[in-house]
Amino acid sequence: QHRHHRHQPLPVLPFPTLPPLLRTRRGTPPNRVPFNGPTLPQQQQGRRQSDAEILELVEKRYQYARQAKLEMLEVWATCLAFYTGQQWREWEDRTRRLVKLTRIPSWRVLPVYNQLPGIMDVAAAKLSRARQLPRARPDEAGDPEDGQRAERGTHALRAWWHHEDLELHEHRANIQRILLGASFFHLYWDPQALAKVPVQDPYTGQARAEYAPVGQACVEVCSVFEVFPAPAQQWEDSAWVIVARRQPVHWFKARFGVTVQPDRHEHEDAFTALIPGLEYVDLAGSPPPGDGLATLKVYYERPGPDYSQGRTIMVAGEQVLYAGDSLPLPHKGVKNPLPLKMLAYRYVPERLWPKGLVEECISPQRELNRGLGNIAELIRLYRGPKWFLDRAWKVKEEA
Repeated sequence: QHRHHRHQPLPVLPFPTLPPLLRTRRGTPPNRVPFNGPTLPQQQQGRRQSDAEILELVEKRYQYARQAKLEMLEVWATCLAFYTGQQWREWEDRTRRLVKLTRIPSWRVLPVYNQLPGIMDVAAAKLSRARQLPRARPDEAGDPEDGQRAERGTHALRAWWHHEDLELHEHRANIQRILLGASFFHLYWDPQALAKVPVQDPYTGQARAEYAPVGQACVEVCSVFEVFPAPAQQWEDSAWVIVARRQPVHWFKARFGVTVQPDRHEHEDAFTALIPGLEYVDLAGSPPPGDGLATLKVYYERPGPDYSQGRTIMVAGEQVLYAGDSLPLPHKGVKNPLPLKMLAYRYVPERLWPKGLVEECISPQRELNRGLGNIAELIRLYRGPKWFLDRAWKVKEEA
């Protein structure tokens, strides 16, 4: 009774959970009921690929997109460093990292008068104030009943907006796009989301409300360090995208039922060095069994001649966790069917990546720090000026 589910339509994305049907690579234990969530009609047009071909495809496109983002790394790293107060670092082209100043004279003063947090708070508040809450529109503007149904739908949408803490998600997305120029909303289906459903009491026959997993469309915020799109002039033109995120090894065991080897330490890994929460493996040896972090790569491909419903692939290390010939959510009538939506701050013509507000503030902030440092240095030097004396006077140096 085992079922091979590798190429079944994928109605879910495992952030943060997976249905029982997708927790194993090759099959489903007997007597287990699969998740009957919304699926997409599927037409098999592409050639079946082996696991080795899938791994090679994802890895090549990941490295290709990664290489295309290197030109933005210095800007993103500098913006992030200035926001966190690390404003006296220098960019090193050889290692592609911001490094600390090592040769600093004792009389140098390196102050940080950080104005960026306040600027970002004001900009984020203005963006939040200008947002428009979701509303349901009636199909027939002159129909009173249709207008009432639209009003009830608007109340349901606003209740969902507050219940799912989407205001917090929106705030985080605004902070990231002000800081780095762009952020992403990652849409997925959570099959284990709980909701109250009516259940009949077997003894009294009365209906009572109980929580049950009914599933729900969810959203999470991704940064520019986690999203690797196909190089294009605009985001809407990207044919595919990869979401790369590091997770603890036990996370893969709980979600997929497989053991994944942790990532190795890489000094030259510039992007992973900037991913928040990254913990490098100890240089003296490997981590204990069951510990460490591994990279989950989720690959989405737009519908095309080979895959009419798109494509979704999940890999970690040398293992294919899932490969399905459809996108996780319905996309009929959507201009960009990929389940990632970019929130840009400032549009830049003929460039994929937008521009953030902090990038414009780096030069004034740097001059402000340098000016305050020069004033402090002059005060220190003139407070204890140097005296030139003739050695014939035999004045002791301690004096």
